[in-house]
Amino acid sequence: MTASALLDDPAEAARFTRFEAGGEVAESSLQLSGLHCAACAGLIEAALIAVPGVVAADVHPAASCATVRWQPARTRASALV
Repeated sequence: MTASALLDDPAEAARFTRFEAGGEVAESSLQLSGLHCAACAGLIEAALIAVPGVVAADVHPAASCATVRWQPARTRASALV
C-alpha cells in the first residue's frame, strides 16, 4: 500500500480525522515538519485552501500542525498532503 493510499484508508484516517454533519465535512489534524515561521504557515494555508473541497485551513507555526476542514465528497486526505 502506498503512503497516499494509507492516508485514505478509513482506519488510518480515524487517527487524524473526525467526520461531522453526517460525513459531509471532515476535520483533519496534520503534524507538519520544517515549519519555521508565520510566513511559511501562510503559504501552507494558501496551498491547502487551493485544494478543491477544502473549506478552511488553519496552520499553527508554534505547534507545527495544521487543522483542515474538507469535504470528503470532493477530495481525499492524501490530496491535503
